[in-house]
Amino acid sequence: MDGGFGGGNVTIPSTGSASVRTTLAVNNVALNSGVHVVRLGFDVANSAGDLGRFNSLDFVLTAANQPPAVTIVGPSQRTIFSTGDT
Repeated sequence: MDGGFGGGNVTIPSTGSASVRTTLAVNNVALNSGVHVVRLGFDVANSAGDLGRFNSLDFVLTAANQPPAVTIVGPSQRTIFSTGDT
């Protein structure tokens, strides 16, 4: 990811047929907000010489670790608040 090694090693299982698909998940990849460059690389082919066939890559945000935006506004002097005031 972005020129680094983001997802770790993933073993692509054999499905036994080119027409049989499977889904792989790589979890817990931390990213900052913004645009990123993804590069899919292969190290070792299987015994048939295949590296895998990919139909799509999907990215899902499962949790965002963003601090909340907080605004603190103090009341003007001599302001009186009672139950029910907003």
